[in-house]
Amino acid sequence: MLSIKNFLLLIIIFLLVGCSNLRTRDAYKEPLLQNAQHRNYSGAIRIIEEAQEKSFTEKDKVLYHLYLGILFHYDKNYNASIYHLNQAEDLIDELYTKSISRAASSILLNDNTLAYSGEDYEDIYINIFKALNFINMKDIDAAFVEIRKVNIKLNLLEDKYKEYANKLNSSDDSKIEVSVKSTQFNNSALARYLSMLLYRAENSMDDARIDKEYIEEAFRLQSHIYYFSPPDLSTFEPTRSNKANLTFVSFIGLAPEKYPITYRVATLEDMIIVFSDNGSQANGQHFPFPGVSPGYYFKFAIPQIREKKSEINRISIEVNGRSFGTLEKIEDVNKIAKETFEVKANMAYVRAITRTVVKGIASILAQKEIEKRTGELGGLLAKFGTAAITEASEAADLRSCSIFPGFAYVGDYQIDPGIYDIRVVYHNKNGMVDYVEEIPQYEVKRNNLNLIESYYLK
Repeated sequence: MLSIKNFLLLIIIFLLVGCSNLRTRDAYKEPLLQNAQHRNYSGAIRIIEEAQEKSFTEKDKVLYHLYLGILFHYDKNYNASIYHLNQAEDLIDELYTKSISRAASSILLNDNTLAYSGEDYEDIYINIFKALNFINMKDIDAAFVEIRKVNIKLNLLEDKYKEYANKLNSSDDSKIEVSVKSTQFNNSALARYLSMLLYRAENSMDDARIDKEYIEEAFRLQSHIYYFSPPDLSTFEPTRSNKANLTFVSFIGLAPEKYPITYRVATLEDMIIVFSDNGSQANGQHFPFPGVSPGYYFKFAIPQIREKKSEINRISIEVNGRSFGTLEKIEDVNKIAKETFEVKANMAYVRAITRTVVKGIASILAQKEIEKRTGELGGLLAKFGTAAITEASEAADLRSCSIFPGFAYVGDYQIDPGIYDIRVVYHNKNGMVDYVEEIPQYEVKRNNLNLIESYYLK
């Protein structure tokens, strides 16, 4: 039979190894991004498919389907894209329903141990990309359905987290009240733009005008997100001549990445102080914490959003070798990702504090009990093991789908119907041409949604 000391050692080793499973295995990310940014989408798809068993466990199914759904769209395999985006969306809905029902019992669980349910901007852009899939497949009715889903999700964004916060606050483990930040984002200019194009294609001009007004309202009322000039919408009405409309939607750059912010907690009598390691909260935040004793110190980390910039400064259009126009920015996905992330950020912060203190104190009490039973060596091992386990289990959850685009640009032009050789030219910040996408022999038809998509993820 094992001695208590040996048994303790085995338990600690087991727990330390187990904690490594809390971290997402993401060795696939660097080669994935390299392939995607060099437009080798089929190569990027293979990387995700080959990484499925090692990097995408049961709790990472949403992430797996998000990657494939977006990559298949870039690769113009629209049916496969729809399949995987549907899978991701259904799982996100299912996981949200489960999270509400188990919220009160999960306040002490680290997000890394839970199934990834997607960031809200990812959930929103699922429907935008599904709409683009259906547009490319000439299924206008299905595209309308996806655009309406975007608007519904945005309208419910704040309310769904208020419901979740109420559940958390009713938990027996709740020590600090959770609040939800109000969001000022409830209207996507890109979604409205696509809807406007769909209505125009059906000659429903009153509805198209309403979407045009919504776009103008998005820029007027959400200037912290739409901080740039709105695109020219003067050509949205169908021409009364023999001209046709030719429209471009281009995506550049990458959506933001998550990075960890580390905090330290010091306990007082029925009170805790939380300090940020980066010095941004040098004086600390004080929280009442009934039942806690003074003299304990703990550490935890939570994710934050870091916006990314694009190398591209201008996107120009050439038709039959002649300059035709310049695309205009309509959406900054980085800003939207940050805005929607911050709606729930305080919940993650408060949950992490509560979890860290409760688990940390429980570990210290267990350590002291073990030391009583096993002596100094057992106490030393327990002290090492519980400290390592507590810190390892409080690693920030940095999961996200890293190949969503960072910015959307659009352009709408009137042109004679016909067949054209079209070039989408990407210029870097030095004014040099970084990449040219060739679209040869593109047929522009009158009374038709002539939409060209282009991507350059740098």
